Amino acid sequence: MLLNVSFLLLWRELPKLQVIARIQKFRTKLGVMIGCTLSLWLLFGSILLLIAQAVLRAGFPARGIGLLAVSIMLALATGTLWSRHVPAPVGKNRVTWFVYVSRGLLAGVAITCSGLIATYSSTAGGLAAAFPAIYLTTV
Repeated sequence: MLLNVSFLLLWRELPKLQVIARIQKFRTKLGVMIGCTLSLWLLFGSILLLIAQAVLRAGFPARGIGLLAVSIMLALATGTLWSRHVPAPVGKNRVTWFVYVSRGLLAGVAITCSGLIATYSSTAGGLAAAFPAIYLTTV
């Protein structure tokens, strides 16, 4: 979940960077945002995985890692909420039933694929399982 929180925070904060804010075309900006956030998601996920494995090997209890992750998530959420409130933009287009059904089906396919990946590597399957939940709801 800490990985998901950082991913969503990136979608909120990255557009404010001068490099991305200067891009005028919507599709170009969206492509840059998707590329940046997915790359950083993969990097953060790999780093968190390596840290968790090292800490577990050192004898630290898994429950302690979970409590630490929850504490970091609460700190990020509190800091983000108290820093400034950014209202969500009002949508111009209605979301059709076809879009909802397509998102649901694609999420199901992605989760099925992550389950198949988990048969070969539980670590890779776990990372892949988080992907559809965060990606399909933000895009």
